[in-house]
Formats: sequence, C-alpha cells, structure tokens
Amino acid sequence: MNIDLSGNRIRKLVSQLVSTDLIEQRLKKYPEIACHFSEHIEKCCAEKRYCHQMAWRLGTWTSEHIFGRLDKLLGLVKAMPGWSGERGLLANPQYSNFWSLIWQLQVAEWLVSLGFSPKWNNPGPDLTVEVDGQRVWLECYSTVGLYEPVEFLGEILPAIHPDLKVAYAASGKSAAVDGALLESCVVTVESELPAAVEKAHTGKWPILLYASPDDGAISVRLYGDDIDHYDPSLDCGHTLDFEGHFRRALHQAFRGKIGKNALANNRPNVVMVNLVVNELFQLSVDPVRHLSERPRALIPSNVVTGSPDLDGVIWSMTGIDEKLTTKSSQCVWKQLAHPLRTSVERGSAA
Repeated sequence: MNIDLSGNRIRKLVSQLVSTDLIEQRLKKYPEIACHFSEHIEKCCAEKRYCHQMAWRLGTWTSEHIFGRLDKLLGLVKAMPGWSGERGLLANPQYSNFWSLIWQLQVAEWLVSLGFSPKWNNPGPDLTVEVDGQRVWLECYSTVGLYEPVEFLGEILPAIHPDLKVAYAASGKSAAVDGALLESCVVTVESELPAAVEKAHTGKWPILLYASPDDGAISVRLYGDDIDHYDPSLDCGHTLDFEGHFRRALHQAFRGKIGKNALANNRPNVVMVNLVVNELFQLSVDPVRHLSERPRALIPSNVVTGSPDLDGVIWSMTGIDEKLTTKSSQCVWKQLAHPLRTSVERGSAA
C-alpha cells in the first residue's frame, strides 16, 4: 500500500498532517537521512501522486530519537559492499517500506556485532556474509504487511477527531486494503461522525463508524469522555488473542518466504523475521514474551524441516529504536552444522 494521494480526502488529510518545515529541519539535522532520501522525497513531491514513506515520518512523527537512530544506521551501512544496489529500497514510496528498511539495517548492524562483514545482495536474499570461508545468505522479513492499513489509518484518523481509534480483528480475513478502500473508510467515518459525537455525549460508547468488507477485520470507533458511559461489549476488536496472534504472524512470515528471492538457489540461508517492527504488535510485546517458558514451542511445526527452501529461521521482537539481540530459543536450524549457528549462539550467550 502506498500513501495514495489520488483520493481527495486522503490528499487533504496528508497535506494537513505533513509539515514541510519539519521535513526541512530534520533533513538539515540528520545528514545521512538527507543524503539517502532528499532526492527521492523531492521526486515524489514533484509527481504529487504519493507521499514518500520517509517524508511522511519526517513530517509527522514527534520523536527525534528514532531519526537519530536511523541516521546512525545509515552511516554504518553506507560503506558496505553492495549498498549502492539498494537504491530501490530508498526510492520506493510505499508506506511499509520504511519498516522493511529499518529491519534490514538492524540485521546488518547485528552481523557486524557478531564479527562479520556483511554485503548487500540485489537481486536475491538481502544480505550475505562469509563464515569460515563459506557464504551464508540472509533474507529479512518484517510482519508490518499484515497491519499496514491499520497503522496508516491509526496515524491519520486523529486529524479528523482525537477520539477515533482503528482496530484490527485478528480472527478476520486479510487486512489488505487498497487506496480506494482507505478513501472510502475516511469518507464514511467523516459522514457518520457528527451524529456519533452527539450520541457519545449522552449514550454508550465506543460507537462503530466503519467496518471493512473483509469480515470487518478493520473497524473504526469513536470513544467518549464519560467513563460511566463506556460499554466494553461495544469495544470488539481491541482484545487480541496474543498467542494465536503470535503463531499466525510467525506462520505467515515463514510461509511468505518459501519460494521467494531465490532462497532455494542460495544455500545455506537464514530467514530473519521481526515481529515487532509495527506499532500494533509493539503493544503486545510484553504479553507475548511471557506466553511460554519455551519460545521455540510457539514456532509452527516443521517450519524449517518441512520447507525445501529454508535452512534456518531466526525470529525476533526488536523495536525500531533497539539493537537486535538473539537467543538460541529463537533459532531453528535444519541442520546443526549450519555455519552461522555457532556464531549466533555464542553471541546469544554474550
């Protein structure tokens, strides 16, 4: 999903939220971000079809810490062989591309911390390192694609009303939403809002304003101020089955890489999966971390042994402002002789 500006209402909301002054200030403050993204942001603005994913964050987010972290990561990786081939990753205006980029940078930083000299690889798996004379390929995957429309709506709806909240029902169908449906959601919410505001003053809330056609997987509700009028039975869609949610996210992440990016022809390989490069899932980090004393038991059975393409999987819950660390319980190897296993387990124990 791109931040598509073909819809009139989405375009107006984006123009209200994105501060061009703030973008300019941050591009001056963070030289690596400016070096890597200025050209692509300018081109995207000139085309007036999309808001570039980095311009959106630079022009709307309030935290400087995240941009300072990103600037350092970009400074670290720019000298790595093959980085110039990742121009498409920077030019891509797609909203979720931001999270994919961050995760790849975090994995590259992690490899350096283990003593390796990673190289960027395009086309094919994202990164490669040499381990005792043997080449190992790493493919990075973040689960943001599962919740991309939810997150974007969560960022723009407060511009309409501060008490609007979007929810994703994990039991529903795919939350894939194109630009047209996003536009429809916003227009529907705005048309229903005046009556809902009146109702919230005197009646029960939250009040459902929108439910997406895909079994209502995405919904938007208006919340009120008087807690005595809160009715939890109307708050469907905000309580997640953490364990089920975790398992489904892992399963989709692993399944999504089978047969992709020439993994079958680049062996041995490892798929690096991050489950937390997403605001929605970040809220459930602590509950998930306490789901099981044996995290490996949560991984879908035969995820590696049953796949002809995968030689190893390492999953993590790493926020965008954190450094990637791993535990042996978060690693699954098809063979114990995998060349990366010893280094990873040694790093886990450090």
